[in-house]
Amino acid sequence: MEVEAQIKTESTMIYYVDNDIKLNKIVSSDGKTKKFFNEYGNLHGQPAITLNGIKKYYMNGKLHRINGVAIEYPDDRPGEWFFLGLRHRENGVAFIDRSGTEYYYFLGKLHNPNGPAITLYDGSIFYYIHGVQHRGNGKAAVILANGRVEYIVDGEFHRIDGPAYIDEMGFNRYYINGVHYLKEEFLEITKGIK
Repeated sequence: MEVEAQIKTESTMIYYVDNDIKLNKIVSSDGKTKKFFNEYGNLHGQPAITLNGIKKYYMNGKLHRINGVAIEYPDDRPGEWFFLGLRHRENGVAFIDRSGTEYYYFLGKLHNPNGPAITLYDGSIFYYIHGVQHRGNGKAAVILANGRVEYIVDGEFHRIDGPAYIDEMGFNRYYINGVHYLKEEFLEITKGIK
């Protein structure tokens, strides 16, 4: 790419190619912040922003990077995965927050078909499929470190072989397809079902 002219202002460098603006580069006076914009004014580039060692990759104004993290940190923190502005990683953790909580995302929705989509720093786990709390086959979708257990199918409390909600004090609630039943009602409805 041949640069025909370059205009430099106090903190902005504008590059012209064939008399069209192709790339804007803004650099702070201390040189620590760099931003790149495409001809439409959207953040764009590899990386488009560098701020205090943090690198952010954009495509047409959206956090985006294929085969790598879209946000890179200068320290030992893991990066963050994005695809077209959505948190996304096909086979792995998309984001780990400062507490150590791990999040699995697919196209912007919590999702992990092979395990929990969220694992908290304390070991609590939450299962999601396409952004909806879900875990089938009679297994708990939420298991908290304090002992609370929740059975959720397609976003609704559901369990036919016992309580769908068991809190840390042992209090139980019975649900079928999101409908709450007293224990006696539940036992009558599920009699003979296994």
